[in-house]
Amino acid sequence: MSTQRALFCADIVSEIAETINLDSTCTPHQRRQCLASMARVSRSFSDPSLRALWADMNTLDPLIKILPHVIDAVESVGGLALNGRDTYRYALNGDVSDVAWNRFEQYASRIQTLALHHWQTNILDPSSWNYLARRATGSLLPSLRSLIWPVAPPYHIDSICLLSPSLRKLKIIFPFRDVIPPDQWAHGIRMFFRNTFLAAPNLRVLAMWSGTITNENISHRVPLQAFGDALSSLTMLPQLTMFQSLHFPILVDNYPLLSALAALPLLCDLLLHVDLRQGQLKGITSGFSHLKRLSLSGVLDSEALTDFRESSALQALRLVHHPNAALLDLHQALKVISKQHPLLSQLIWRHSLENHQPDSLTRLLEPISGLRELRVLTLSFTNATLSDSDIELVATGCPCLIKLKLKCRKGSAQGGSPTTHALVVLARQCLSLSLLYLSSIRMSEADYSAVDTLPVLDHGLELLGFGQLHCESDRFSAMVVDRLFPRLDISQSQRGVTKPPPER
Repeated sequence: MSTQRALFCADIVSEIAETINLDSTCTPHQRRQCLASMARVSRSFSDPSLRALWADMNTLDPLIKILPHVIDAVESVGGLALNGRDTYRYALNGDVSDVAWNRFEQYASRIQTLALHHWQTNILDPSSWNYLARRATGSLLPSLRSLIWPVAPPYHIDSICLLSPSLRKLKIIFPFRDVIPPDQWAHGIRMFFRNTFLAAPNLRVLAMWSGTITNENISHRVPLQAFGDALSSLTMLPQLTMFQSLHFPILVDNYPLLSALAALPLLCDLLLHVDLRQGQLKGITSGFSHLKRLSLSGVLDSEALTDFRESSALQALRLVHHPNAALLDLHQALKVISKQHPLLSQLIWRHSLENHQPDSLTRLLEPISGLRELRVLTLSFTNATLSDSDIELVATGCPCLIKLKLKCRKGSAQGGSPTTHALVVLARQCLSLSLLYLSSIRMSEADYSAVDTLPVLDHGLELLGFGQLHCESDRFSAMVVDRLFPRLDISQSQRGVTKPPPER
C-alpha cells in the first residue's frame, strides 16, 4: 500500500511492534515473548518494542522487580506479615539509588493500561507504597489511561499513588460480601472516594463491581447506605461521561447518588442497579439532559421513569423490573417510555413475571406503537406466552426494526406459540429486519400445504433463531422460511437452534 511519505526506521519498527501486539492468532504470552525478543535485537528495535510490551499490563510484578532490595514474600502459601497487618507479596528492604529509580521511572512511564486482579490487592506493603509515592516527582504511572483496581476495607488505600491525572477509565473492584464483614464496609469509604477523585480528576469512565452483594440481610443496609452516600462526591468529576455500577448493592435511599449523577454536565451513559421508586429524584429540578444510554435494574414504580423526562437525547434504554413489579406498572412503564422518548432506537425490557402468568402480552404491549423509530428491541418475559397478536402488535408498531428478540415461555405443538402467520406479518411489516429470534414457533402441515400461497418477498433477513421449533419436518419449516426470507441460510432456521443470536 502506497503512503504519502516515506516511513522512518523508528516508524517501521513501531508498526511491526503494534502489528505483533494486535495479532489475534497468537496467545498473549507468545506476543509478549516476540516483543521481548525484538527489544533485544538492536537499539532501534528496543524502544518501540518495549513501549508495546509495557503498554498493556495485567500485573505489577515486572515493574516492582525492577527495584533493588525487593523481598519476594511468597514462598509456598501466604505472604509477608508486617507490623501485625495483613500479608503482602513484596516489600522494599532498602533505599533505591538514583540510577535504579530512573530505570524504574522509564518503564513505569510506558504503562498505559493496567488490569489488576482481586488477589493483587496486597501486592506491596504500605511502607513501600509510601516510599514510592514520596520518591516520585509526579505521578507514579504518568501515562496510565485505564485501570482495573481491586480494593478492600478499611480503604486506607496505599496503592492510590497508581492514580494520575492522565487516567480516563477506572474500574474499581470491591470484595465479595462473604469476604468482608458488613460492619467494615462503611469505614473509610467517604475519604476513599474523595482521595480517588482528587487523584484522578479527569476520569471519563467510572465503573464499580462488587461481586454478589445484596440486601438479603437487613443488617447490611446501614453500612451500604453510608457507602452510597459517599458517592455524592461524584460531583468532583465534571468530565465524567459514563458511570456503571455492576452487581452493586441496592441502597435504601438513592437520592445522594442520583443527585450527584444528575449534576454531572457531560454524563451520557448510565448503568445503575437501584430500587427505583417515584420521588427518588424529588428536589432535583434538572439533570440527565445529555443521557444517550440508560440501563436501570430493580425498577419497581414505573412512574419513577418520569424523573428522566429531560433525557430527550436518549437513544438506548435497558429496563429490568423488580420481581415485585405489577403488570400495570409494566404497562405504565412502556407508556411513559413511548411518551417521553419517541425517538428511542434501542429498547431492552425484562421482567421474570414470576408472580404473574398473563395469557397474552397484547395488553401490556399496546403503547409500543409510540416507538416507531425503534431499531433494536429485546423483550424478555420468561413466564409469559407469546402469541401471533403480540408479534403483530410489535411489527406494526415498530416497522423500522433491524434486530428483534422475543424471549418468552416456550409453548407446545398444541399451542402457546406463535405460528407461521407471525413470520408473514414480520416479513411484510419490518422490511429492514436482519436478525430475528423467537423463543418458540409452531408450523403445521397445513402451512406447508399452503406454502405456494405465501407472499414472495425479497426480504433481507440474515440471521434467524428459534428456541424451540414445533414442526412435523425440518423440510416443511425450511420451505416456509425460504419463501419468506430467500436470502437467509436455511440451516439457521432448522430445529435445534436453542440459543438466541449474540448481541451485536
